[in-house]
Amino acid sequence: MRWIDGRITTQNIISETFLPPLACLIVPLALATFLCRPGSVMLSREVQPLVTMTSHQNTQSDGPLPLILLILGIGVLLMVPVFKALTGLPPYIGIVCGLGIFLVL
Repeated sequence: MRWIDGRITTQNIISETFLPPLACLIVPLALATFLCRPGSVMLSREVQPLVTMTSHQNTQSDGPLPLILLILGIGVLLMVPVFKALTGLPPYIGIVCGLGIFLVL
């Protein structure tokens, strides 16, 4: 129905959904280019690493926790439609509840 009488055209859709994000990309990049060039105030301080890597650091996983998080994440994603069907709430509420579960862990 929206295409009736030429009220919505392809050119309008492209200009409304492509050009604003492009402007939101170009403006911060231009500011970062001018503010972070060599010799500017932003780069005058040296950056110190927060954590140094040692050769004795364990590269193995921390036990079953990554596997538990993977299974829990897939379970939360699969339960979103069930949550919507049971409660009638929008699906994003189920996703936010799932993220709350991860926050507790």
